[in-house]
Amino acid sequence: MPKIKTSRVSYPEGWELIEPTIRELDAKMREAENDPHDGKRKCEALWPIFRISHQRSRYIYDLYYRRKEISQKLYEFCLDQGYADRNLIAKWKKNEPYVGPCNQGPGKQPGHLPLPLFGSKVEEELSSSAHTHTLCCLLSALAES
Repeated sequence: MPKIKTSRVSYPEGWELIEPTIRELDAKMREAENDPHDGKRKCEALWPIFRISHQRSRYIYDLYYRRKEISQKLYEFCLDQGYADRNLIAKWKKNEPYVGPCNQGPGKQPGHLPLPLFGSKVEEELSSSAHTHTLCCLLSALAES
């Protein structure tokens, strides 16, 4: 007699917060997969599927890394259950730019690269400072002006 599989997935704490959005994106994915693709090229028929997959992965990425609204356990659960693409999130995390206050000068914080200033309005404002200007210096000067 064959074994009956009774393994139910136990959802981690916080699942109730993201479940409606995940279910909605799953429904959109089913619609995109079942949508007739007459007259479209094969790649054109796959575009909506990739878009929804990226949207779902980006939603989970933003909740964990940007807003910090979900726990690591819930994040790992979503990756393990296939609700998000682990490799795509790794790519986004790797390419995330350094954004932070620049008050220590170049070379003292990771991600500081000197940038040339060529006749900009910001050049006049920053010309009085003693160190080579970095991207975060320029961004903070632009935000102030």
